[in-house]
Parts: sequence; structure tokens; C-alpha cells
Amino acid sequence: MKGLAVFLVVALLIVGSLYAFGAFSEDSWWNRDKDGGTLRTEQKTVGRGQALSADVTIDQAVGSLDVRGGASSLMEAEFKYDRDSWKPIVDFVLSGTEGRLSVRQPKNSVTGVIGNVHNDWSIVFNQEIPMTMDVTVGAGDSNIDLSDLQVTTLAVQTGASDTEIKGSPSTMRSIDVKAGVGKVVLDLTGDWKQDVAVQVRGGVGSVELIVPRSVGTVLDVQRGLGGVTATGFEKSGNTYSNSSYGTTSTTIRIDVSVGVGSVSITQR
Repeated sequence: MKGLAVFLVVALLIVGSLYAFGAFSEDSWWNRDKDGGTLRTEQKTVGRGQALSADVTIDQAVGSLDVRGGASSLMEAEFKYDRDSWKPIVDFVLSGTEGRLSVRQPKNSVTGVIGNVHNDWSIVFNQEIPMTMDVTVGAGDSNIDLSDLQVTTLAVQTGASDTEIKGSPSTMRSIDVKAGVGKVVLDLTGDWKQDVAVQVRGGVGSVELIVPRSVGTVLDVQRGLGGVTATGFEKSGNTYSNSSYGTTSTTIRIDVSVGVGSVSITQR
């Protein structure tokens, strides 16, 4: 019965992902004119202007995504893509001292996961500007390294993707990850200056959590089919806590739910 349950869950998720990408619509990728071929490379820089903070949205339907810190401007990005219809749209609006930055793939430009294609985004942000960040990735691999950025809240939603995330210990207060199919690695190591609330929801795939040994950490883990590995943690029902829990000025609280897949928790 377990095998059947796993098969049904996987089948539903795959079908749901295909519908989400529009694979069964009249606008599906096999009905489109093929404009692929030559690899296009484009650089885009967005100045900070008078912005003292920024609200950042990234929306990529398919491809690879790399996010990190180190820009002198608000954002410095390089996009490589092999379809004209995949040319990313970058919008920046300044309202007083708050900037709103959107980087997105045009709607309906891709309606399915298409074999050997290129759509690679490398986005570098300013390390001095506090920001909120909302990232949506359909299909592809993502590396989101916020360790030296001042991101206060992070929301990540993925379809079929392997995703690696490093938090922002100096400023971050909340992380919300919703994953469809694939692996999620969430690295929370660092010197946390405040409590942080973390929520991870996974459909089918593994979740790997890495937490600092020196910061009190408590997890509530709910899973369907799969195991939990939590070396060095005390277990009570579905709750896991490390030896630092209750003894430090800051606390990492993690809520994990996985449909089918494993959960791994390690300390460094």
C-alpha cells in the first residue's frame, strides 16, 4: 500500500506541475514558434537612488538561478537565455525611500520543461540595503546565498527544483519555503542576532537543514512517507531540540512538513 500511495502522490504532483506550466493548453510549448538557438547574454544594473530599503521579487519559470551579495548598485545581474521570448523584465519603482524591484520571466513565455535549453540568471544585490525577498522558481536549480545580505524576510516557492538557501543571520526574522518536487537544502549557520521563524513545506523530495550548534534550535517535523535523521537532537514526539535550546538569547524555530521524502537535521 505504501508503494501505491507514493505512486499516486508523485503522479498527482507531476500532473499538477504540468497544468501549472500550461502544458495542456493551446499555448503549450509545442504549439509555439521556436525562437531558440543563439545564446543571448545581457547585463542589467539597477541603481539604488534614494532607496534605504527594498522589496525584491524574482519570478523565473524555468532555468537556473544564482543569488548572492556583493553589488555596489542595488542590483547587478547577468542573464543568459536562448529564446527571445525569455528576455527577462526588470522593473524598479522608488516610493520615497523604499524601492520595489521586480525581476521576472514574461508570462506564458514558457509552458513546460523543455529539455536542453538555457535560461541562467545570476543576480547580485547590495549588502548594505535592508530588503524583503520573494522568489518563485518553476523548474530548475537555484542557489540563494543571502548570508552577507540584509534580508529581513524570505519567501521561496519552487515547482520541480533543487534549491539551496543560506539565510541572513544579521537581519532575518522569517523564512517560508514551499517546495513541490525536488531537494531543499537550508543552511542556517551563522551568528543570529534575533529569533527567526522558519517554515518548510515539501511535496516530494528531501529536506536538509543545517543549524548552528551554538544557537538554541527547536523543530516540529510532520512527514507522510519518509524518515527523519537528527543526530545530536533530543526527540519528544514530533519535536526535536538541540542542547543549546533554552540557553541562548536567540532561538531558531523550524516547522517542517514533507509529503514523501526524508528530513535531515545537522549541526555545525
